[in-house]
Amino acid sequence: MACAARRKIESSDNWRSLFYDFLDTRLDKIEEEYPMADLGEISKAVFQEKAEILGQLVLGLIERKFGHLLNQQNCDCPGCGKSMQRQGKLSRTIQTLAGQFELTRPYFYCRACRLGCYPLDEALGLSESSKQYDVQDVEAWLSSETAYETASETYERITGVKLSEHHMHETTNTIGQEVGILDVCPSKEEIEKKIK
Repeated sequence: MACAARRKIESSDNWRSLFYDFLDTRLDKIEEEYPMADLGEISKAVFQEKAEILGQLVLGLIERKFGHLLNQQNCDCPGCGKSMQRQGKLSRTIQTLAGQFELTRPYFYCRACRLGCYPLDEALGLSESSKQYDVQDVEAWLSSETAYETASETYERITGVKLSEHHMHETTNTIGQEVGILDVCPSKEEIEKKIK
């Protein structure tokens, strides 16, 4: 990811201006680096940059909606209820179907419980993986419909983001392990309907 995409979140009031500044810089980059001699080349240039552009838009909307959690100084321990102070901020890469971005969020640790937490991660419903549930859902669907090699190529052609065959296989297996027989087995009524 380019340095321009690694901006720090400053306040929930100026997320639009930060996004517009990022977009302006990115448009300059597109004009400098891509020939754009015809519609195909223009489309390719935008497609190549869309993951970061849309990722920064998602990041801005997170800032707008969850700014209070991005700047949080204290929170209650989910284990014992004691107040915890922020231990710093840590970053992680987030990849969604809308785009990819770096999320820097506060980390809290309870010495009594020896329990650490990221309240923003919980509020956003983040996956432990950098690839979020929307990406995992598409990975699993593609992998269930076709060979892993084809699924990987299809995902890259559609999104512009490369996912290895191995990763698609691992994601599909992980999701498959969480599915029980009752999740896929037809109900009694559905079985009786087929028998009649």
